[in-house]
Amino acid sequence: MTSLQKLSPHTFSKKDVPPAALGASIAKYGFAVINNFISKPSAASIFSETALPLANVNHNGLGSALHGDTQFFTNIIAHSKLVHDIITSSFVLDLCSTYLGEGYQLVNNRIQTTRSKIAMPWHTDNNLLKDGKLVGRHELPGLQFVLYLTDVGDSPFQLITNSENWSLEFCNQYLLDDDIKTKGLTTEEIFPAAGTLLILNTHVFHRAAPLRNSAYTRSILLFQIDKVSNKYPNHGEKLVVQPEFFKDFNPAIIALLGFGKERAYPAFPETSIDTLNLSQLLYLQKAVFTAFPRTIFRKLLKKVLPAYLVVIFKNLLVSKSKSKPSRNIPASNPYLET
Repeated sequence: MTSLQKLSPHTFSKKDVPPAALGASIAKYGFAVINNFISKPSAASIFSETALPLANVNHNGLGSALHGDTQFFTNIIAHSKLVHDIITSSFVLDLCSTYLGEGYQLVNNRIQTTRSKIAMPWHTDNNLLKDGKLVGRHELPGLQFVLYLTDVGDSPFQLITNSENWSLEFCNQYLLDDDIKTKGLTTEEIFPAAGTLLILNTHVFHRAAPLRNSAYTRSILLFQIDKVSNKYPNHGEKLVVQPEFFKDFNPAIIALLGFGKERAYPAFPETSIDTLNLSQLLYLQKAVFTAFPRTIFRKLLKKVLPAYLVVIFKNLLVSKSKSKPSRNIPASNPYLET
């Protein structure tokens, strides 16, 4: 065991570990864990800047979507400078170059926040889609990065040791607890604190253990990088980026983000009004009911008032918003903290 390793051979204690050591751990065990990859304040910063309202109706811009008791913020790389810096960091690039070789791309990225009881099935992340629908698994090598933004609580991360060796041959999409017992499979539990990074082979069966505390909130940053192939020319979700986050156009970052490459996968998961639960529907009803009289009043004013008065009111609103003090933007990026 080297001085960089702690507790077990697949657990490391800081983010600047050699890519070769991490790659060796993932190759042998199917995963690696880095404690304190970012500080807890940095994790809290990402969590707070992505905690949007549950009902974001008719919002023209990046935002979150709801699927049952889970909130998803897809393309978080375009919203958070800190997340952008993590995903495009030399740490990620060096590890992917070492473990995957050339031709890898970011295929999805999101914040996933669960606020209630949920039972996730055992699954892998090497999903193959056709016409937007899940049709099975692909054989492309890939890495799934899971960065915890909150402490894990009573829902540890669980995985089936070395399941990457046989998961492609497993016929069903999801694995049942009974399958684990019948096959005599070995499982491992990890209890990450906020700021802990898990990196696993996308062919490994894993899940978050079922939540038992309905008051608990679990939030994680997920991003996946696959070694792409001409066999699957449209592999990956459509990507949104923020130009102001780029300080230089490093060719490795441009390749990672897949500039010029076509992507056809829809954002995961597919959401609509049907994916809201009862409390969210009631929240939405209340928001619509509250907005209704205001909207009617504005419409009536526009019809009754002369156009020049409407323009005067708009100018007053703009002047009022200009007089408000601007937010204090932190001068430094917490990801760069020592």
